[in-house]
Order: sequence, then C-alpha cells, then structure tokens
Amino acid sequence: YEYHNIDGRFEFHKNKCIILTSFVNKERQSMYLKRVSKWVNSGIYIYLVDSNNTGFDLISPNYNQFLFDQTKEDYYKYHKEDSTHLEIKSILKIVNHFSLTEKYDYIYKITCKYYFDNYKILDISENVSGNDLIFQKSHNKKYQNSELVGFKSDKIVNILNFILKRDIIFEEGLGIIKNQNYKFKNLNAIKLTDRVKRGDGSILNYL
Repeated sequence: YEYHNIDGRFEFHKNKCIILTSFVNKERQSMYLKRVSKWVNSGIYIYLVDSNNTGFDLISPNYNQFLFDQTKEDYYKYHKEDSTHLEIKSILKIVNHFSLTEKYDYIYKITCKYYFDNYKILDISENVSGNDLIFQKSHNKKYQNSELVGFKSDKIVNILNFILKRDIIFEEGLGIIKNQNYKFKNLNAIKLTDRVKRGDGSILNYL
C-alpha cells in the first residue's frame, strides 16, 4: 500500500486501480473527457482502455491509457454485435498490457460514462477486503449489473474468461459467478454525479 501526495491533489492507493472501458467517438468525446478527468482528479490509479483507438491527451502521474482498434481484431467479425465479448476482450488487453494483476490487489471495471463523487466507497477497507468480487447494488436473481465490478486481482482473468467461454451477457455471467465458490459483496447504492442516458434511452441515477 503506497501513499503519495502531489500538490495536495492526489492520494494514490496502490491496493486498487480503476479500468475505464470506452469507445471514444466524436459524439461521446466531450462527455468521456469530463468523466475521465474527474476520475483522474480522484487520485486513484486510472487506466482507460479505448477500443476506438482515440483516447485523450491527458497527462497525470495516476493516468494511463491503452488504445486499439477493435475492428482490426480477429474476433471482431464474429462478435461485432456482442458488447459483452468486446468489452471483456478490451479489459483483458489492458490488464495484460500494464500487468495490472501484479501491481494491485483489486481492479475495478467501470463503464467510462459513469462517475460518482462518493469514490471513497471503493476503498479496500476491512469491509470489502477478503472478497473475490465487489458488485454494485443493482441486481436480481439472475443478473448482476456490470456498470461497476471490482475483482480481486488474482481472480479477474479466470472470471472474465469463464464468461467469455459461455458466450453469455456480462450481467448473466456475473449472476452465475455469484453462485460459484467466490466470496463477494454488494455495495450500497451509489448516486451518480451526472445523470446518464443508457443505451435504451432510460436515465440512470444510481449504480
């Protein structure tokens, strides 16, 4: 666990990082930049993976990005309509590229369009340490929402590959995982700082 303070702005927590998954295009670029900038200002180690090979000209000691064009990947033609497959592949790429499992105890995945001021809820306190997975509150009997998921670092690759091989949506895969021999915790509801329109047009206020 490493602590630094740079200009009083950053508090780096070596026991966790956040992967922000994105597909940055002209329509979303401004929105994504605002979210990423806020996350960087949290002082948490932030890793952006952008599958549209765009990213941002952000320079900060706690910010890294991995950019690639998913349409050039071998798997794309078979899975171009499968958002779960594409997102999981991008997560695995950035985990591997930056050797994240060797650097952090926990790795959070957050969909890039979401930001919340109450990021202290992500601290690896006694409340959550020892769990293999940390989930947002939203779930039902079959599905566990996947906008925010925390993984113990030594479990993330196996869990993501488990879901990939079953060719099911992320939320269903996490729901199955909850019934396996994994320890997990669902966080309390997290109020989003900005109202966000989802793919189906509904507005999401809480994770």
